[in-house]
Amino acid sequence: MAREALGIRRKLFGAEHLEVVDSLRNLCIILGDQGKWAESEAMAREVLAMRRKALGPEHPWVAAALADVAWAAGANGKLDEAETLEREALAMRQKLLPETHPDVAKSLYLVGDRMRQRGKLNESQSILTAALTIQRKLLGEHNPASLDTLRSLGLALEAEGKFAEAEAVHRETLAVLRKRGENKTPQALSELETLTRILIVQKKFGDAEQILNEALAPEFMSQPASTNLLVQRVDLKTRRGFWQEAATDAALVFQYQPSYTENYCVLAALLAKTQNRPAYETFCQKILATHSNTSELFVADRVAKACLFLPSSEVDLKVVGHLADTTVTLGARDEGAMPFFQVCKALSEYRQGHFVEAADWAQKTLKIPGAYAHGHAYAVLAMAYWRLEKKEEAQAMLANGETVCPRIMPMSIAEERGSGWTVWLFARVSLDEATDLIQPGVTNNVNSNHP
Repeated sequence: MAREALGIRRKLFGAEHLEVVDSLRNLCIILGDQGKWAESEAMAREVLAMRRKALGPEHPWVAAALADVAWAAGANGKLDEAETLEREALAMRQKLLPETHPDVAKSLYLVGDRMRQRGKLNESQSILTAALTIQRKLLGEHNPASLDTLRSLGLALEAEGKFAEAEAVHRETLAVLRKRGENKTPQALSELETLTRILIVQKKFGDAEQILNEALAPEFMSQPASTNLLVQRVDLKTRRGFWQEAATDAALVFQYQPSYTENYCVLAALLAKTQNRPAYETFCQKILATHSNTSELFVADRVAKACLFLPSSEVDLKVVGHLADTTVTLGARDEGAMPFFQVCKALSEYRQGHFVEAADWAQKTLKIPGAYAHGHAYAVLAMAYWRLEKKEEAQAMLANGETVCPRIMPMSIAEERGSGWTVWLFARVSLDEATDLIQPGVTNNVNSNHP
């Protein structure tokens, strides 16, 4: 429809008429919203040139065109140019418009938000606060422009580690959205995710759980829109040792977003931890059928590792072995991730009965000082040594693994920022298997929770 309107206006008014320019801008925005950023940027630059020619170098519409080019250029990774253009648009609007004009506030927001994205947090907060002051006075706190600025300010505070202030800002944003009747809009759901994340960082687990449980009512949980909040609740439940509840949520995440590979190892490990072998077998068959030929490094690692947590007669170990080979071959330059790829390769060799090779690969991980994958490597090495009749060495490796990843997740791991809990969980699944092999009869309470 936008292209049709553009064609009609060109026919009626000529190629350079401002009505034609407006149609070009409409099409530019649509293309950007579709993710066609190269086309969007090219059209935005065309609009800018045409407005400058028709209106002169300084005009409010020229400033708007500068902002549009910045928007598209920034999406294309041209961050330096985007910042320069947004600052130019701001200076032009401040020169041509009253200080309290909404367009001045809009430019302040754009510059402030760009500063936040680029890590210039102090400057970002100052500019965003100035924009918010104008917007609240002119537009009110319920206006979408005010909410955009408020949310960006909250993200800037979070990025700087000012979590209490960030929490207050995001609670305010969420409250305003709810007053507008927007409880389940994408923006409201994004605010819930952000607020929950900030609460978890502050170790306010009870508050985070309450918010997630209120949002994830049964009716909403039946909708794919709940996926991101379910991911957060998996994080929270696993940190607190509620394996079955976490597994249920992770299974829903897979149902709604089967291509979200970041969930694969978590779901597989939780199914192993809860001893739900039928669900584990079915899950592994599904992801292996979809990704058996992937050349994406981290996807190969996630699929292979998920399919290796438990011994399975239903999994084609040659296919899994190919994926594990992919990780150590393509991941050679990623020093940070390489220890995890080596553990995956070690586990693959162990499942195929190649115990010497499994031990060799596990040892490669242990030779890297400070690698977070050490706990998992100790588990694989313990099992490989046991199969090689090196009983004392196996018991020693198991003991080392228990020291690094004890049976109950340490609070230092459960409460830390980031995903350290996944490292513990993956290692713990293999350590539990190693314990059953080397010390049969030792009670392993899979449903134990943190106090």
